[in-house]
Amino acid sequence: MNHWPKTAVTLALFAAFSVGAQTLNERAVLVDTEMSAELSKLKRRFQSEADQQEQRVAAYLAQNPEAQREFARGGSAYFLSKIDNDGNPVYINTKGSGNGLKNLESGQLIKADSLYPSGSLGVNITGTGMVAGIWDGGAVRETHELLAGRVSNQAGQAALTLSGQNHMTHVSGTIVGKDIAAQPSARGIAYSATAQNYDWNNDKTEMTAFAANGFLVSNHSYGYANDNTTAQWVFGAYDSEALAWDVITKNAPNYLPFVAAGNEQASNGNSGKPGYVAGYDVITGASAAKNVMTVGAVNGDKSMSSYSNFGPTDDGRLKPDLVAKGTGINSAQATADDAYSGNGAGSSGTSYATPAAAASGLLLQQYYNSAWGSYMRASTLKALMIGTAEDLGNPGPDLKFGWGLLNVEAAGNAIKRRSPNTSPASTSYTYPAARGAIIEEITANPAAGSEMTRRFRAKGGEPIVATMCWTDDEGTEQVSGDGTDPTALRAKYVFGFALRSHGTTNYSGFAEQTSHWLTPTMVNPTANATKAGGSATPHPNTCAQVVSNTMPVAGNSYTLFIAKQTGSPAAARTVSLVVTGVANDG
Repeated sequence: MNHWPKTAVTLALFAAFSVGAQTLNERAVLVDTEMSAELSKLKRRFQSEADQQEQRVAAYLAQNPEAQREFARGGSAYFLSKIDNDGNPVYINTKGSGNGLKNLESGQLIKADSLYPSGSLGVNITGTGMVAGIWDGGAVRETHELLAGRVSNQAGQAALTLSGQNHMTHVSGTIVGKDIAAQPSARGIAYSATAQNYDWNNDKTEMTAFAANGFLVSNHSYGYANDNTTAQWVFGAYDSEALAWDVITKNAPNYLPFVAAGNEQASNGNSGKPGYVAGYDVITGASAAKNVMTVGAVNGDKSMSSYSNFGPTDDGRLKPDLVAKGTGINSAQATADDAYSGNGAGSSGTSYATPAAAASGLLLQQYYNSAWGSYMRASTLKALMIGTAEDLGNPGPDLKFGWGLLNVEAAGNAIKRRSPNTSPASTSYTYPAARGAIIEEITANPAAGSEMTRRFRAKGGEPIVATMCWTDDEGTEQVSGDGTDPTALRAKYVFGFALRSHGTTNYSGFAEQTSHWLTPTMVNPTANATKAGGSATPHPNTCAQVVSNTMPVAGNSYTLFIAKQTGSPAAARTVSLVVTGVANDG
């Protein structure tokens, strides 16, 4: 098998840091001794499992000479990833075609340019010193004019098909493509960042090592093929792949993988399932994990694309989490150093929406560190991006658009206006001098069945939107013997959420109460989300959001009630809280 030339990542790549860049020392701080030991064990475990799978794949190919390990079809690269426990081949494929509107316009739709020089936020955040991990279907073309000095194939990565190389190069351009005069429309979202590039074989072992080095964000624009050869129980399932990704992220709580939702909305691979509704229940594998950011794709006018997969998962969790532009993206190709996909509508897929979101995650981490001297936990970045997203589709969260369209400007404003006064270890706290937003990582540990409270005053004239997320323990694995669509919850920790308003002078006499969203399920997947009856109302998600029912009056007091629901583990679990619509007192 041919390989692209390899270039090791050197300190020279990180020599020119700006404020907010992630230094070697900062990465080391994010992974303590206990965490490092656990991640080392995981790395050995995943490598052992990968070696065993290679043997199973080799045996399968020997017994089935007509089968191919890798091939290209319809502009997508396919790869025989594993043989499942029932002896069936499992193929993964890239989630975008290989033809080419513009990386630039993709960033503009999600307002990533608000962080750039001359942007609306008045900062200079372009990704300098930040590093993305990119796993994909082949080696990146390191010498491409858009990517030279920005990307680096890691040791031992296979080139795979040309389609896979094109896909890796295209995705890399969306994340870290340089600002060059020859192709201004192809500029990446985090255009001063760099990338470590890996093929998709043995990804879990490599992701574990990447997280153990303190890196924050990775991109995965691939997943199960989701065609008619896929076993029906797999659609929506929390299988071994989803579980493994949750194990990695549980042990590396600052690390957030961004995963493509997939492009099989119209393929009907799951049409044999009872209660089948076209387009829904097509989330599989890693995209069904709890602790990742699963990204769907919209068109340039914010309408839903004709290909992006809809949720939910079998246990009723909302997927995708967010959407970004995925239709018509011009970026680099691997066929030559000046090759580009062009402006054709064929360069489309959740493959190209996902790197826009991942690159935005890098930018927001850089900005947060420059403003506050630390990096956000993965659950905080997730809560920030979800809590400031632009609502599209049905009112509230839905199974097509998730929590909405990523809005980097709104997320950046929340960072800029974050209250400096927090009390993470307190179960009850009143923010004394908020500045328009709250971002807090709460470490207090209420007993299961009890509540924590956070009090603040409203800005008025805009809704209060409070979002909380947490990195959950791995759930119970689904297997084929569980049948199709078992609804048993895969969440371990569950927190409920309620917002109550008060008079301007005290915290008595509740005037309004509203609780967390209950997201649609396959019982009625096209329905609007509803609101729970109270903070103790069960829900399946590892993110929860509450939005004020009526427009808040400036200066009125509000209390958030965060309930650790009965059945959650007794051990502490950090909860990330993001609130907008808060009074600016300082």
